[in-house]
Amino acid sequence: MAPPRSWSPGKQPSRPSHTEALRIVHEESNRISGWSLLIIGGSLLALLDNNYLKTSGPYRAIYLIYILGWVSLCLSVYWGQRVTRGYLASLFVKKVYLDGIVEQVNLRFRRQINWFICGVMVFAAWMLAYLLLWILPVTP
Repeated sequence: MAPPRSWSPGKQPSRPSHTEALRIVHEESNRISGWSLLIIGGSLLALLDNNYLKTSGPYRAIYLIYILGWVSLCLSVYWGQRVTRGYLASLFVKKVYLDGIVEQVNLRFRRQINWFICGVMVFAAWMLAYLLLWILPVTP
C-alpha cells in the first residue's frame, strides 16, 4: 500500500484541526448511539417474542439482567448526545474556547464508550446464561 500523496519521508503527518477532530468524534459517537439503540430494540424484541425457549421458576431471574443492560446502553446514548452538543457548540464559539470543548467532548466520548462496553458485556453475560440453560438439562 502506497503512502498518502501528502506524506514525505521525515515529515510528520499533519494533525487534524480541533473542529475536524470533533467532527470525527461526533460521527463515531453517533455510530455507537445507533448500535446502542439497535441492541435495546433487539433485546425488546427477544423479550416479547414467543418462539424461543421459555424459562420458568427461579431461572426467569436471568431476564432481570436486561434492566442493567438497558440502563447502561441508555447512559451510552445520553453521553453520545452530550458529545453532539459539544460538537455543535464548537462550531459557534471563539477559538480560545476550543481547547476546553475538546477536553469535555473527549471525556464524554470516553464515558459513552465505557457505558456501551458495559451494556454489551451485560447482554453477553445474559446470552451465556441463556445458552447454558438451553444446553444443560434443567430439572425443577
